[in-house]
Amino acid sequence: MASNLTPDVETGAGSWPDDALVRAIREGVGHDGRPLKTMWWWAFRRLSDEDVRSIVVYLRTLPPVHNPLPATRISEGERARLVKRLRPLTGRVPQPDLSTPLARGRYLIGVADCAGCHTAWEAPRNAGLYAGGNLIERGEHKAFSANLTPDPTGMPYDEQTFVTFMRNGKFNTLSPMMPWFVFRNMSDSDLADIRTAMRRLWPILHRVNNTEKPTKCPVCLQEHGGGDSNHVVVPEGVAMSRESLAKYVGSYRSREDGEILAVRFDGDHLVVAADKDVDKLVPLPDGRFYEIGGLAPLRFEVDGQGHVTTMVEEEVDDYVFDRVPPTGTQ
Repeated sequence: MASNLTPDVETGAGSWPDDALVRAIREGVGHDGRPLKTMWWWAFRRLSDEDVRSIVVYLRTLPPVHNPLPATRISEGERARLVKRLRPLTGRVPQPDLSTPLARGRYLIGVADCAGCHTAWEAPRNAGLYAGGNLIERGEHKAFSANLTPDPTGMPYDEQTFVTFMRNGKFNTLSPMMPWFVFRNMSDSDLADIRTAMRRLWPILHRVNNTEKPTKCPVCLQEHGGGDSNHVVVPEGVAMSRESLAKYVGSYRSREDGEILAVRFDGDHLVVAADKDVDKLVPLPDGRFYEIGGLAPLRFEVDGQGHVTTMVEEEVDDYVFDRVPPTGTQ
């Protein structure tokens, strides 16, 4: 049950301290300490301190509405699962770099969590970040999300066309599950900056068209419109010796959630492994690695002595994995 956020003291947020609202927005914890089930905090945690304060200030200006609501009920098992995934913020979130259209677009895409809907998280095979194919259902409506990458099968629109589509819902042909009626209130420059950031995404061939008869897609292994027109694309790599690849071998721990990934050899090829999932790494000409079956290209960072320190999965916000020192070393 969504809470009453108006400043009504008895039934709304009028008696909640500002920090309780901030924590609910960015950490998914209610004013009474309970974990929030459907609050999109994992995207909103990107909000800077200044931006989240501005949201709270705005909420305080709303007219109070007296609206008693029943409490949200969840099972103990569900509560335990929600508590386990919570990640408290332990420091300040500074104002992001907004000095360029690309930087501003990256921030807006992250806060809006475009990857959340436009990545096929539940598909048998994930086509990649922002590559679409995520089945979204709400009531009687359902649709597969579109490919937002700059591949010709994705979103090759020029700036004016993109802004126009976001203003009118692609002439009202977009699925009603796409909240364009919210994004249409953004300024032209905001929408243009979002497009600028999307144009820098890794291009992925994945045609998704909800107006066509569903057919089996070899990219995501689902049945959706345009599915049989797709094929898996693996970029042509560059040759690297086993000796030059050896420096990347090791274990890496995610700063985000503590997940451990192992980079190791399979024959003369590098692979990255997590539990039972093993993906081959293809060296790219620009020094990055394409992860077959992964979400985005990887890059490795080295220190001044040439030692690999981190592995980074490139997205709008990079996912950083710190190298775990071998047992017995400092």
